Amino acid sequence: MSFENLKIDFPTKDYDGYIFDCDGTIADSMTLHHKAWRYALQTHGATFDYTWEIFNSLAGVGHEDTVRKINVAYNQHLDPVAVTKCKEDWYAQHVDEVGPIIPVTDYVRSLLEDGAKMAVASGGPRVLVMRTLKAIRLEGAFMAVVTQDDISRSKPDPEIFLKAAYLMGVDPHKCVVFEDSLLGIAGAKSAGMDWVQIPSLGVVKA
Repeated sequence: MSFENLKIDFPTKDYDGYIFDCDGTIADSMTLHHKAWRYALQTHGATFDYTWEIFNSLAGVGHEDTVRKINVAYNQHLDPVAVTKCKEDWYAQHVDEVGPIIPVTDYVRSLLEDGAKMAVASGGPRVLVMRTLKAIRLEGAFMAVVTQDDISRSKPDPEIFLKAAYLMGVDPHKCVVFEDSLLGIAGAKSAGMDWVQIPSLGVVKA
């Protein structure tokens, strides 16, 4: 993936805490997640096309909540647990294909050298988030990793960001969030945090 045209306005001021989404923010994994969802939905008999636009509109939402929202929006009767397991199993088999979003991971490493407090706040399950961080060689870089397994409400609820700030021991109002999804940015705003949007890298057709 080329990052030559990726323009990111990194902060010019210091924060007490830096919170990063994982997929689409530090990891170039969104195309792989889209393929995983398409495979799982087709396998379980979905009767609509899970386009990139639909997928992107649900970015940041927990997996089972995603299936529930799909059921309501597209008149499906899919089992959230079964579809989620199928999706996560497919992604896990292909996670080694994930690479870093280099401008952001370079920024993370510069913050690490400066001793900054950093956390990940991802709507994905912990096991896959940790494997993704390992794939992009950032395991151990973060003071806290908060996932869908640690919260009761998906983005855009601010719960995940507030928990990340709490685990870092910093005031939420002195944190900045890095997100690619509009739902994630809405959650950051609700948490009273500054935010930086990471531009979408687009999608390779499945």
